Amino acid sequence: MLGIPRFPRVVPMGSHRYNPVLSKATDCSANDSMGLLPAPNLTLLTEGAIFKGRSVSLQCAAPSIYQESTFHLQIRDDGKLVETKEAPKSMHSVTFTIAEFTVPGNYVCRYQQLVSTTCGISKSSNILHLTLSAVPDFTTSPPGPTKAGVPFGIIVLVGAITGLVVVVISVTITVYIKRIYDKKKKRKQRERESVWTPRDMASGLYKITAFLTSLT
Repeated sequence: MLGIPRFPRVVPMGSHRYNPVLSKATDCSANDSMGLLPAPNLTLLTEGAIFKGRSVSLQCAAPSIYQESTFHLQIRDDGKLVETKEAPKSMHSVTFTIAEFTVPGNYVCRYQQLVSTTCGISKSSNILHLTLSAVPDFTTSPPGPTKAGVPFGIIVLVGAITGLVVVVISVTITVYIKRIYDKKKKRKQRERESVWTPRDMASGLYKITAFLTSLT
C-alpha cells in the first residue's frame, strides 16, 4: 500500500455517461476509507538517456472528467512521496519535474478528487521504470564529427571550393611575379640605352673626321 491517505469509496455514478460535479481534493480527510477512481497514465517526457543530476520530467494524466485534481508522484519500491501538485484550472494532468534526478526505481502516480460530496483517490498508474545512465567521459578524447555523418554533396562542394581557391591564388601569384620581371627587364633596357661612355664619344668623332676628310 502506497503512502497516500485513505478516502471514502466513491458513490457510483452510473455508467460514466454523465459528468459528475467535480471540485478540488484539498478537503479530503485522511481518516476516510479509500474510494478507487480510474487509474491515471504516467509518461516520461524527457527524451534520451537519463544521467545523474540531470532534470527529468514526467506527466501524470487522469481521465478528462477529473479536472483540477491533486496528483501525487511516488517511488513504488518504498512508497516515498516525491511531489504533490494540483492540476491547473480545467486541466486533468500535471507535469512533475525532478530538477536533479538521483534515485532510479519504479515510479507511479495517483490523483485524488471530490466527486459531488465524496472524496476519492485513484488506482495507481502504470509503472515507469527509470534508470541512470553512465555519464560519457569526454576529458581524454572528445568525439569529433565522423565522415559518415557528413552528406556527400557537402563534401563535393567543399572540395570544389577548395580547388577553386587554390587555382585563383596560383594565378594571382604567377601574374604578380611576371609583372615584377617585366618591370625589371624594361628598367635594365632603359639603363643600357641611356649610358654614353668616353670610348663611344671618341669613336663617333673619328667617324665624323674621316667623313669630312673624304669630302676635301
